[in-house]
Amino acid sequence: WPVLIYSPGGTVPRNFGTVLVEELASRGYVVVTVDHPYETSAVQFPDGRVAVETLPESSAESILKALKVRVEDIRFLLDQLELMNEGRHPGSRQLPTGLKEAWDLTKIGVFGHSAGGATSAQVMYEDDRIDAGINMDGTMGHMPDNPLPVAEHGLDRPFMLMNSGYNDEGEIDSHLTAKDRHMFWQHSSGWKLDLTIPTGGHFTFTDYQVLLPQLQEKLSLSPRVIQQSIGTADPERTIAAQRHYIASFFDLHLKGVQQPLLLSPSEDYPEVQFVE
Repeated sequence: WPVLIYSPGGTVPRNFGTVLVEELASRGYVVVTVDHPYETSAVQFPDGRVAVETLPESSAESILKALKVRVEDIRFLLDQLELMNEGRHPGSRQLPTGLKEAWDLTKIGVFGHSAGGATSAQVMYEDDRIDAGINMDGTMGHMPDNPLPVAEHGLDRPFMLMNSGYNDEGEIDSHLTAKDRHMFWQHSSGWKLDLTIPTGGHFTFTDYQVLLPQLQEKLSLSPRVIQQSIGTADPERTIAAQRHYIASFFDLHLKGVQQPLLLSPSEDYPEVQFVE
């Protein structure tokens, strides 16, 4: 099976991508999820050490450094997968039986939310072992003056942007309205698609879609809190849309299966708009 790598948003544990990760695993992918040490709440290493969140005050320098480290994390992970494929075990834990025979390391995709989406784009720019990627609501640098190299130069391989909500001027967030993604779009020669859920929120692309409605029932959360996180779109419908579009993207580019869903807007998912 093709291999997919998932990178979560800044300070967000990988657990909050479980809905999409389980969906992709059920569709015939080996999915590897990443917690970025010193950025997520806690990461335990094989020797028992625990790295807790240790981030400096937010600035262009700190954000760009964090993204650089994230890219190095993913490239290190790719190296470890290759070692496992050669029969060498990089850690002490027993690997699942048959793992080496189950994956195909010649077909690798990457996707992530927020900072994880930016990480996905940048690691594709720096490492040609990755064949296709998705950025879910992540900016590509510290804008407007500090774009990532991938925004400045683009990609020559398949990539999909998934956005949500509106900008401060009331415009739908997309490559037409965001400088970083516009730059990326103009410089990319590979297959590309820009999708947006205007009625969604930044955490529409995480398990918040599942968890917040349940917490609202139990804890009487303010509707404003819910709206600020996941927007006003119906959670069940947006989850279904994400599952279908993301799986279709990777099925097309890693399995070679044609996907009519990616050609034009679908009546099944009116929340999702194609931006051209």
